[in-house]
Amino acid sequence: MKSSISIVLQLTVLFSFGQSKARDIEFIESLFKSNDYKSAILYIDSELKDKKNDSVQFLKAWAYYNIDQQDSAIKNFESISNQQNDLFIKSRFFLSASAYLGKKVELSDSVLNTTYMLPLDSSQRELLAIQNAGVSLLKRDLPAYLQHKKTFSYNNYLFSNEEKQLESIAKTLASHKKKRPLVAALLSAILPGSGKWYAGSRGQAFSSFFSFLLPAAVATEAYLKAGPKSGLFISSALVTTMFYSGSIVGSAYTAKRAESNFNNGINEKILFNIHFPLRNFYSK
Repeated sequence: MKSSISIVLQLTVLFSFGQSKARDIEFIESLFKSNDYKSAILYIDSELKDKKNDSVQFLKAWAYYNIDQQDSAIKNFESISNQQNDLFIKSRFFLSASAYLGKKVELSDSVLNTTYMLPLDSSQRELLAIQNAGVSLLKRDLPAYLQHKKTFSYNNYLFSNEEKQLESIAKTLASHKKKRPLVAALLSAILPGSGKWYAGSRGQAFSSFFSFLLPAAVATEAYLKAGPKSGLFISSALVTTMFYSGSIVGSAYTAKRAESNFNNGINEKILFNIHFPLRNFYSK
C-alpha cells in the first residue's frame, strides 16, 4: 500500500513539474512573439535557473541571437550537447549563424564542418551547402565555394534565389581587381590624381590634379621671372609640395577605402543570402 502511494506521489510530482515546465516555455514563447527577448532572458535567468536543459538553453540562445548579442548566443548554442534532441541540428545551424554574424568566420566554418557528420535530410544538406558556400566566400576561398555549390539544386523554392545570388557574388569576386594603396600612391607620385583615378574616384582625381597644377604653374612662372629666392616662388613651391604630398597620401587612403567599401558591401550581400534561407527554412 505504502509503495503504491509513493508511486502515485512521484507521478504527481513529475506531472506537475512537466506542466510547470510547459507553462514556462509557453510564456517564454509568448514573449518571443512580441519580440520581448530581453524579458525572456531575464525570466529564464530568474525563474528557470534550476531547470536548465537543452530546450531552455536553446530558448536563451535564441533570445540572445535575436537581439544581436552573438557572443552570448554562441555560448548558449554550444551548451546544447544532446545529439538525440531534435533541437541539436537546429542549434548547430544557428550556432554557425551567430558565429558569422559576430564576425567569427573560422568558428562558423568549424561548426559547419562537424555538422556534416549529423543525420541530415536532403533539404538540410542543401541548406548546409549554402551555409558552407557563403562562409567560403566570406573567407574569399573560391575553390571551396565551387566544391560546396555542387550541392545546389537551384529548384528548391526556399533556397533557389539565394543560390543564384551567391553564384553572382562569386563571379564578382573572381573578376574583381583589388585596389592596392601602394600602387595608388606610386601612380600619384608620377602624376598627381592618377592614383585616385585608379581607385575609382574620378571626380577626386581631377580635383587633386588641378589642385597641384595651379600652384605648380605659379611656382614655375615665379621661378622663371623672379628666380628661386623670390617670395612668390617659395610660397607657391611650398603649396605645390603640400598638394603633391597630399595627392600621394590621399590616393593611398582612397584605394584602401575603396577596397574596404567593396569588401563590406560584398560581405553584407553574402550574409543576407546565407542567413535569409536559414531563417526561411526554420520558419516553414
